[in-house]
Amino acid sequence: PRHVIRLKSLLASSRWSMFGSYTLLFLLAPLLPYIFRDRLSFDPGPATAMVALIDLTRFVTFAVMQRYIGWHGKRSVLLWTIALMPVGFLMTLLGSDLATVLIGEVLFGIAAGLTYYAALYYAMVVQNAAVEAGGAHEGFIGSGFVVGPAIGLAGIFLGGSAIDTPSTLALTTAPFLVICAAGALWALRNAREGDHFHFPD
Repeated sequence: PRHVIRLKSLLASSRWSMFGSYTLLFLLAPLLPYIFRDRLSFDPGPATAMVALIDLTRFVTFAVMQRYIGWHGKRSVLLWTIALMPVGFLMTLLGSDLATVLIGEVLFGIAAGLTYYAALYYAMVVQNAAVEAGGAHEGFIGSGFVVGPAIGLAGIFLGGSAIDTPSTLALTTAPFLVICAAGALWALRNAREGDHFHFPD
């Protein structure tokens, strides 16, 4: 049936983006304290609170998605995720002033929250809440734990410290960003926004 094909497309797209988000998160997480300390000259106390903005934004996004179900089945939500994630990541990584870094954290946190919640929701719907659905979900997260630091190591190998030369790390990350965005977009080819049918709440 058309709605099953569309659900599977939405699931595949959200998983591509979720894999990307966790890869970028675990690439960015060890760098954030240095970004705030060395680049923006903040003491550890306020820096800790500002580093946590990504997680706070993700939490708020989860809460909104739980309360508002109008996003169910909407391809546009995943398209926004594909657009916001690299923008937020690069703003956070390369930002030279506080406003840019904080806005980047918020954009990245929103994208990461959207794709995590959407991937879990669509997995539960497509696979009827089977245990395997949750296991696959966690598998994509675990893959990000590995790939993120690997990209960071590649950046160090090619250009030295990621703190001193963040532009090199951005270039190292660019192929990964393109692959994830292309995969997520390709998966949406069978999820036309014009199709209307009821999704489970």
